[in-house]
Amino acid sequence: MRHLSITIISLGFLIYGCGENDYNPNATPKESYAKTISESYSPDKTKILTLKEHGWKGERGYTQVFIEFRSTGSGVYSVDTTGADIKTYWVNNNKIVIETKKAYTGHQKFEQVQSFGDVVKVQYIER
Repeated sequence: MRHLSITIISLGFLIYGCGENDYNPNATPKESYAKTISESYSPDKTKILTLKEHGWKGERGYTQVFIEFRSTGSGVYSVDTTGADIKTYWVNNNKIVIETKKAYTGHQKFEQVQSFGDVVKVQYIER
């Protein structure tokens, strides 16, 4: 019986190892990039509002609005394109405006973000 269980386990490893190999030592890695479009501090200098593009060279990327608090950060808005016509700015310490286009396909669109009790409301202006 012991021999049979070892054979079944060995067969399992053989079957698991069959098929396409995901590891290709000759594959070239995709070159990723991140490009900061704009960055601004809140009026009280405690938070940073960043508009950034991310992607892989030669492929489609995305644009994201991000707020960095003192000890953490949060994505606020992202669209499935680069070169987007998006503007961001602070109204006060707890409110930002994102000017964007209705035509963009969004993946993330929050009305507010927060870190503990520090809440930032988001106003969208869509053209």
